[in-house]
Amino acid sequence: MIANILLVIAMFFLIIGAIGINKLEGIFPKLLTSSLIDTMAMLALILALMIKSGWNSMSVKLGIVMLFILLTNPVINHIITQAAHEEQKK
Repeated sequence: MIANILLVIAMFFLIIGAIGINKLEGIFPKLLTSSLIDTMAMLALILALMIKSGWNSMSVKLGIVMLFILLTNPVINHIITQAAHEEQKK
């Protein structure tokens, strides 16, 4: 039950984020929206998969993937934003 709710939440974030990316003007608001979509939807999706699989080695692996996403997503988004900012300076 909880896993299904988390899957619906992940789909909600993906749909609202996709609409937001299409509606927003400029590169920086689009980058912020894409970063939030990636983080929130993937967290909800991985948590749902962890609940569905139960406590076993698969849930540990999913937890490692979730930790990797939480650590790398802000860094990647910062690098992309910095490159876009440098490109706009030219």
